[in-house]
Amino acid sequence: MQEPLLNIFLAGDNEDCLVTGRVFTEEVRRGAQNLFYSDIVPRRGEAPRRSIVRFDGTGLFGAAETYYSGSEQRVARYFELGGDEFALLVSHPDCDLDWLKHASATTIRGLAEEETVTLIERRQYHWECGCTQEKIMRVVAQAYHGDTQAMFSGEETIRAQCPRCGAVHTITREAMEAFLAQST
Repeated sequence: MQEPLLNIFLAGDNEDCLVTGRVFTEEVRRGAQNLFYSDIVPRRGEAPRRSIVRFDGTGLFGAAETYYSGSEQRVARYFELGGDEFALLVSHPDCDLDWLKHASATTIRGLAEEETVTLIERRQYHWECGCTQEKIMRVVAQAYHGDTQAMFSGEETIRAQCPRCGAVHTITREAMEAFLAQST
């Protein structure tokens, strides 16, 4: 986002129902416009699919709605229902687009009273990254091609920050050497 100048990183895992993220306010590069990046991994182990769309304003829901319109080629609307409850409505074939475009949070709250509504699914997400010492060591080892001399530069420990959640992991030379020996 250009105003205020910041980057917001969010990641979610639908299999484990995890959500994590960070807000970056320092060393953020100014751009010509707001950009929303979406990397979708269809199935674990497959290559991600990236979409980038421009958006106006500072609302994250508006940015996501613009993404749906441009990348998914369908209308999506987010609604704050109060407290920590939100709703996402996405158009499907034969959707009443006029109704969807003009719906309000009040309309969505009253749907169950006016219509026969069934949930397609319900998921309980929680805020957790899923990073572990082993995952962080794997990333560090790959970055240094397994060269512990370059990794540690004469020190006995290094600190590595998870790029997803910002958690700091302290890795000892002994633990890394054991990890590398186990990995080969």
